[in-house]
Amino acid sequence: MENQIYTTKKLAKSYFSFIQNNNYNLQEQSLMKSLIPNLMGKSCLELGCAGAIYSRLMRKHSATQITSYDYSSELIEEAKKVANFVNYEQRDINDVWQIKNKFDFCCASFILHYSEDLKLTLRNIKDSLKSNGEFLFSIPNPQLNYDGLLEIKNIYLKVNKEKITFNNYPISLIAFEVAKLFTIQKCIVNQDVLIMKCKG
Repeated sequence: MENQIYTTKKLAKSYFSFIQNNNYNLQEQSLMKSLIPNLMGKSCLELGCAGAIYSRLMRKHSATQITSYDYSSELIEEAKKVANFVNYEQRDINDVWQIKNKFDFCCASFILHYSEDLKLTLRNIKDSLKSNGEFLFSIPNPQLNYDGLLEIKNIYLKVNKEKITFNNYPISLIAFEVAKLFTIQKCIVNQDVLIMKCKG
């Protein structure tokens, strides 16, 4: 699926700023930050580099190596401006990854709902982690009907008047597929967001 907000320079720059300042994202970030494990001396993977929010947080938590995957070259360029210490790779969660190095921790903030094949994406993540690696992710609460535009497979969010479309997987399916590969340690579901903290 194609979301122009991530693939044009002007919109990517606007989105990069937007997610760091609006209440919806700030609430998600507060909850996610409270679940970040001890990263001293660990290698970390950030899925989706928009805002470079979590890569910067990983650095504050003393991670020794930080890599960020994003399918948008425009967002990667924006992230480099504020987090040039990160190793960026242009990758799509809908492709099969060739895994070179494994990580101790993976953070995926508002990413999994862009997966067209949840099993494939979760397998990519599992294969990217070391034994007992930790995985923390968030998605918009699938039970919400944003702007009254809920469809069978897609939800549309309006950000700066631009539509963002993604797959609306039921919470039960997400939990089922995650539990096949990880031990779910913590699950938070509120009005706006679903968050899971897992271990391999």
